[in-house]
Amino acid sequence: MTGQGAPKRWLTLEEAAEVAKRSERTLRNWVRDGVLKAPVHGFYDRERVVAAEQKVRRGRPAPGAPRVVKAAGVWIEVTACGTHKEALNAGLVALTCKRCTLAPAEEPNEGVER
Repeated sequence: MTGQGAPKRWLTLEEAAEVAKRSERTLRNWVRDGVLKAPVHGFYDRERVVAAEQKVRRGRPAPGAPRVVKAAGVWIEVTACGTHKEALNAGLVALTCKRCTLAPAEEPNEGVER
């Protein structure tokens, strides 16, 4: 960044909302829920705002993303074709479709859906 200094570390609520690409109301909810803390009343640390945004990022897995399921006592990674995306939870569709794929997988971490 030529001609400019480092980005501000301490942000107002409005600036923090802009950095997180969320509304001010969302940031107030994060504070209420304990996801984000304001060490100084009314000011937020830029690093904590970015970390909170990453932590609460929501969304669905990518359409072609594989899913780890347990079948017959072992963990497998199932990637469904377009036709079977809705039926992916069954896990058995991939056994009969030539376009769906199966691969061995490790047990997912608890609380983390893959």
